[in-house]
Amino acid sequence: MEAVQRDYAEHVQNVSGEWQENSLHFRFATHGLKISGAMNVGESQVDVSGPLPLLAAMFRGKIEQQIRDELSKLLT
Repeated sequence: MEAVQRDYAEHVQNVSGEWQENSLHFRFATHGLKISGAMNVGESQVDVSGPLPLLAAMFRGKIEQQIRDELSKLLT
């Protein structure tokens, strides 16, 4: 969460997260939208899920790709 806050400081506010075993439950605000979800970490895969605000739905593909790219950088 510190890296998100540091690397995207100009885009995100109120970043917080809490680990419960292998799941990170997170929340933040960006451009006036409140985002929350969970990241579940397994032995060979990471799943990120959460509701996407309606205003962000048209950017779903770009958001998903950005998440994949960031996770790939962190895990390789």
